[in-house]
Amino acid sequence: MRHNIFYTAHRPLKLALITTCISLDEQYADENPDSGEVIKKISEMLYIFKEQVRNEATYILPIIFDYEPSIWNMYTAQHHKGMNQLRDLEDLISAFKKAEDEQKAAMISLISRVYNEFMLFNFHHMDDEEEVINEILWRYYKDNYLLEVEAAFKTLHPAVKQQHATAVLTQTATAA
Repeated sequence: MRHNIFYTAHRPLKLALITTCISLDEQYADENPDSGEVIKKISEMLYIFKEQVRNEATYILPIIFDYEPSIWNMYTAQHHKGMNQLRDLEDLISAFKKAEDEQKAAMISLISRVYNEFMLFNFHHMDDEEEVINEILWRYYKDNYLLEVEAAFKTLHPAVKQQHATAVLTQTATAA
């Protein structure tokens, strides 16, 4: 089995997306307009995804461009779509922070819907990257080079690492 250059970044990102989604769902179910913590989690997720897109655009996409420019173009377009969704969420969060308390429950509902779309898009996108881009990388590069590239972009935001560690501890405690 060849080295999956995305695994160390995508696995904790997916877990962080899910835990943030659960927090948002719990907040929405409670109909509590004091949603500061969940809004903070979403904001952290958006920052983390900006960083991940930047890392992929800097370290991974350029090394496939020479061999597969159409694939580079496709994933660059997907990153643009994801960044547009991200900006939509940032705008909603900004509006939420300025809203009156009686408006916040409705806004959490809208934020939840847009976040879910963002999450689903990114899950599909990450799975697709692992399937398509890995195949290209494996065709043209050896694993030792891919490990070097991965080391260069392995700069996951500390919040993702913390959410991952917390989720693992919670799962372990629940299983016991």
